[in-house]
Amino acid sequence: MPCTDVHTISQADMEKDYAINPPRHAEKAYQPRQGDKFPTLSTVPTTAGASGDVVLLVTNLYNKQPPPFGPAEAQIVDYDSLVKYGGGTFPSPEQAQQIINQHPTIVAGHCSGTTPFSAFVHCDPHSRVTVRVLTGGTKAKALSLEDLNAGGGRV
Repeated sequence: MPCTDVHTISQADMEKDYAINPPRHAEKAYQPRQGDKFPTLSTVPTTAGASGDVVLLVTNLYNKQPPPFGPAEAQIVDYDSLVKYGGGTFPSPEQAQQIINQHPTIVAGHCSGTTPFSAFVHCDPHSRVTVRVLTGGTKAKALSLEDLNAGGGRV
């Protein structure tokens, strides 16, 4: 399923929004040069709010260079389905790749853009989702729209 409202955002807005850290939220970096052979997933889920809208924030690892940084991709994935198909435990990145290949509908949104960018993904209200970073040298965070708004987000 595609993301909606994907757009490059200003460096200042990314820095402000990325600093919003509710108690539990999915956030992950992908650094293949450090040995990651498969795209990594956050083992901590974000819970979508009553709206079901999740905001994905994607930037480079350090979020400090002048934008735009370059192309990047990330996914919002149903956390509970990963656990279910992982035999009751959260899967390794390799196992997650196999699960997603076998059950592609657990990907709630596949987002791409020029970093820093934000995107909206609509999920089931109150569902748990995680973020999967597909481009090396980038990081992503998933926040419920409600958490983003409560934290003063600008997206």
